[in-house]
Amino acid sequence: MILKQKIILWAAISIIGVMLLFPPWTTIDWNHRAAGPYRFVFCAPNERGAMIDKGRLLLPVLVVALVAGALLYTSRNKDD
Repeated sequence: MILKQKIILWAAISIIGVMLLFPPWTTIDWNHRAAGPYRFVFCAPNERGAMIDKGRLLLPVLVVALVAGALLYTSRNKDD
């Protein structure tokens, strides 16, 4: 693995780590679901029914993983 690939890999891991530490929250009140703020994972919003919005969290994580994978693939040596 060359230096450029290591930098790409560690950058992607760092970005995904920050995304997982500050996930989007959602609140459910009766039958109404509202998007909440991005907060630190151990400091949930004070509203009832607050939970991590997995759908809004999964999409950016997948985008970063796919972009990092594409960058790793294109930055490989031609001899490999």
